[in-house]
Amino acid sequence: MKYNHTQVNKIGIALVLVVSVFSIMSTMAEHYEEYVPQWINTAGWNIWGAVIVGLIYLLLLNMMVLRINVSKTEVIWRFGVGIPTKRIPLEEITSLEMVTNKWWYGWGIRKLLSGGWLYNVYGLQAIEIKTKHGKIVRLGTDEPKKLYRALDSMVSNDSTEADHG
Repeated sequence: MKYNHTQVNKIGIALVLVVSVFSIMSTMAEHYEEYVPQWINTAGWNIWGAVIVGLIYLLLLNMMVLRINVSKTEVIWRFGVGIPTKRIPLEEITSLEMVTNKWWYGWGIRKLLSGGWLYNVYGLQAIEIKTKHGKIVRLGTDEPKKLYRALDSMVSNDSTEADHG
């Protein structure tokens, strides 16, 4: 069973909109001083504000979307524009488990205290994948049952084919 799903972080989109408003206000500060709040219209804000806003904007754009694909041979996941893109060959997977992350694990890419890595854009549900090399990865998803079924069916098929091949 192939699987292809894109999860969007709606809060991330809202933050990008807020950042965009501040970016526009920063640009306006230089030319339309009377329309911009005084705390924005201070010396140096335009340069440093533009740099900070630009960096935050790029980070948010990249972390707003998580794509997970399960093919016949591997599971691939990537954020936003594809940086980073990670993959695990199905033949290396030894176990799968539906898990609920603690709220403080957060979103984005995190090293977990358990030794694994979490890739998550929103929510608490995830699939924990363990490999024969000891690697542990948690993929956050808003479709935990579908992702689990897809991975489980492909991992089971892969091990069955290896036994008979």
